[in-house]
Order: sequence, then structure tokens, then C-alpha cells
Amino acid sequence: MHKHQKNVTPPADVQPLLTISEVAAILNVGRTTVYGFIQRDGLPAVTLGGRGNLRVIKSSLLRWITEREEEHYLD
Repeated sequence: MHKHQKNVTPPADVQPLLTISEVAAILNVGRTTVYGFIQRDGLPAVTLGGRGNLRVIKSSLLRWITEREEEHYLD
């Protein structure tokens, strides 16, 4: 936390933004695999700032997982 930042609790309706490392840990895969999911498999991600910092909204990740699960059962 930066020196001038205050510890502020976000509103309850704001979804957490997950880092690529956090997504990798949740899915039990490597970071490169997560980037592949974003590029090839439609995992939604947002870019923050001009440096290409990707984040995944937690609810989007859960929805993406559910969609994959449903596809698996439909095959």
C-alpha cells in the first residue's frame, strides 16, 4: 500500500479483480496456461493502465468455469 493511500473497503457490489497469478492458483495451472485461456479460450480479462496489466473479474472467472463444465456434460 502506498504511503498516502487509506485502507478503504470497496462497496459490496464491486467484484474483486484477480491477478493472473491468483487465477492460476485457483485453477491449479501455470500463468502461461492462464494467458492461453485468455487468448484462445475466451477467458474474459481487462487491461489496467498502459502496461498491459491483466486482471480477471472473479464473477467472470466463475462463469467461464461453469460454461466449460456445462460444455463437458453436453458432449
